[in-house]
Amino acid sequence: MLIISMSKEKMSKMNLSGQRFGKLLVLEQIQERKYGHVKWLCQCDCGQFNDVFSTNLTSGDTKSCGCLHREIVSDAMKGELNPNWNGGRRKHDGYILVLSPNHPYAQVDGYVREHRLVMEKKIGRYLLPEEVVHHDDENKANNKPENLRLFKNDVEHRRYERDF
Repeated sequence: MLIISMSKEKMSKMNLSGQRFGKLLVLEQIQERKYGHVKWLCQCDCGQFNDVFSTNLTSGDTKSCGCLHREIVSDAMKGELNPNWNGGRRKHDGYILVLSPNHPYAQVDGYVREHRLVMEKKIGRYLLPEEVVHHDDENKANNKPENLRLFKNDVEHRRYERDF
């Protein structure tokens, strides 16, 4: 990395408009403060606008609006790289969810309720969205095949629970 040492007077006279620093494009000077500190309006590749001091741009300390850091951290913390990774399983409202991003009825985050996966394996096909899987022992985490019962829809399921 090339480090340029300039006096504050020279720095305040530099025109950075149109120059690119990382993901930031310098648009215009917006403020000159005491001691030659100059602030520039920049636009990040992601579309955000930021006010950045010359020294932060030229030193390489500021390369984006913050999106670059979020990308790096996000990529480094995905899946098995995340210290909280638990094999693609988690609990929500008592149900066990399993990461299955290619499932046709996966939630937006790629998870499917485990009891639905178990029932699909048992009957040999994907469940329809309107089909309901019931836990006989009412324990939402007990997804053993013998504990699960399939209903055509919620009406049949409610009827069963009412009569049982």
